[in-house]
Amino acid sequence: MNRIRKKCFSGLRNIRQTEYSAKLIDLYSMRKQHKEYKEELLFQVFSCRQDKLDYVNRLKSVCEQAEWETYREEILKGRIGWQIKYPLLEAEGMYERLLKEIVAEGSIVFLDQYEKVLKKKFPEQVRDAYTAYIKKQADVVSDRKRYKDLMKYLKKIITYPNGKEIAKKVAAEWRVCYYRRPAMMDELRKVVF
Repeated sequence: MNRIRKKCFSGLRNIRQTEYSAKLIDLYSMRKQHKEYKEELLFQVFSCRQDKLDYVNRLKSVCEQAEWETYREEILKGRIGWQIKYPLLEAEGMYERLLKEIVAEGSIVFLDQYEKVLKKKFPEQVRDAYTAYIKKQADVVSDRKRYKDLMKYLKKIITYPNGKEIAKKVAAEWRVCYYRRPAMMDELRKVVF
């Protein structure tokens, strides 16, 4: 660690460290101190919380390809970079891994967020992820608002290849399994195949 950071960071909290590190990065950049600039970027990316890809992209710009790939993997696997994991995968064009990670996490929020790009590349896998989600949720939802939400996803599935057939099959299963849920059956009747 360089002397400036030691002096500035002694006794400071993480938020202050992040701010001072950002100032050092700008200073080193202005002064064209390339070695120090890269060191500070490494500190910023791997020691400070990242909410955007700004410093990650700056680090990428000063690395060789093989070196960057190593750093990228460290970011993707580390605790510090969890907030930027999906944006980084998207920015790097690692769509298959992005889909796998989202499906493994089971996050419908992230699937919705990245649906547009993933649907173009992996329509069947995205459709299947939505199908698995609604089937799982059908077991636990119990109010009209959540039933409407399920129907929204059922309609979304229809827009995918072979989605209409899959949606009809799911709807038929629901009619058999959940016939005692009048609100669900009412919402299901509103879905047009």
